[in-house]
Amino acid sequence: MAENNPSDREEMRKLFHEAYSKWKSDKEDNRLSIKSDVVYNEIIETFRKKACGRQLSTKEYNWLSRFECVWLNGKEVLQHKRKTVIKESSLFNLLYDVHLNLGHSGRDGMLHELK
Repeated sequence: MAENNPSDREEMRKLFHEAYSKWKSDKEDNRLSIKSDVVYNEIIETFRKKACGRQLSTKEYNWLSRFECVWLNGKEVLQHKRKTVIKESSLFNLLYDVHLNLGHSGRDGMLHELK
């Protein structure tokens, strides 16, 4: 089974990233609830800058109005309209682990679990 073989997981990761890159190239990046690691960290840093009272740019003010920064399990997590925003780097692991935990139940089971 795939969960017992690390090479299968890495092969799946490679295929996933190829498909994700193709899918993402067709989308507007700023509309996705999946953020690149750089943008995600910039948004988190904006909340820290606000707490320190430092000057913010227009883009940073827009981020502050659209996102919330909350603590979950000892980590800072971004939320947009009460839904968690994830980093691209953690996307594969999240989807793969949920898929295996649900016993390969398919798309509808995963959508329900991820909401």
